[in-house]
Amino acid sequence: MPLGNFLKLNRYQKKTVELEQIVSEVITDQSYRRLSQHLKIIGNIEIPKSTAHDWIKVTPCDVAAQQLEFEFSQILPDGTGYKKRPKNPGESNRGELKVMIGVDDKGYTFPMGVWSDKSWAEIGTAILDPKDAAKRDQPLADDLVVDGEPGMAEGLEHLADGVQRCHWHLPRDLGYSMWKDEAPLRERKMKSKQLSQLMAIELPKGSVDEISKKDKAKLLERYGKVERELDKFIEDLGTKVYGVAVNYVSNAKRHLFTYLGT
Repeated sequence: MPLGNFLKLNRYQKKTVELEQIVSEVITDQSYRRLSQHLKIIGNIEIPKSTAHDWIKVTPCDVAAQQLEFEFSQILPDGTGYKKRPKNPGESNRGELKVMIGVDDKGYTFPMGVWSDKSWAEIGTAILDPKDAAKRDQPLADDLVVDGEPGMAEGLEHLADGVQRCHWHLPRDLGYSMWKDEAPLRERKMKSKQLSQLMAIELPKGSVDEISKKDKAKLLERYGKVERELDKFIEDLGTKVYGVAVNYVSNAKRHLFTYLGT
């Protein structure tokens, strides 16, 4: 270790920003187990997969700012829970990892950022360049596609011209809202199925830009019918005093058919 002593390097050094960047770049293409093997082969860098995972969870490299030069057709955010190691006794081990992907008009995807334990409102602020007021006031995409997670649409809607609510998640998560209202299991399943059926609007085959005036008229007619059926559906939930479910469907309703106007 003569060279190490000369450079004043200890046996166990703290990670450098450069090493953290290498780990962050390599993990985008493979698992944590393969990452450890890969770093060992290319540079004799020994990093356990658990250590690499801990680094990624707390890395400050949240936003891939260089990707924001793109104009996206859609922005797709999503979040998932994970178990973290509490720093203090009695502290919750529940963490949340959030990611945003941009899709251009050709269907190519670009990473916009990954965050841990940040709210969607914080992410919606961080994703924009605070130094450029002009860009800060301009949407980054045509549509923001959300799954209905609380706070997602509210925290990110300024990033796009419109918000489109996921049709699959709405009836799926209705059961949870009705469970909070103490609705019976049989009724929860029935209402979820009913909601899924009444929302169905089938688009004509082919390019949306080539839809005929006749087909557009049919779409608008079907859209009006669905809107009226949704109002009746919400009214029926209210009659049965399912307040949580009423709020859930009512809040989602205004973002259900954005795609018909784009």
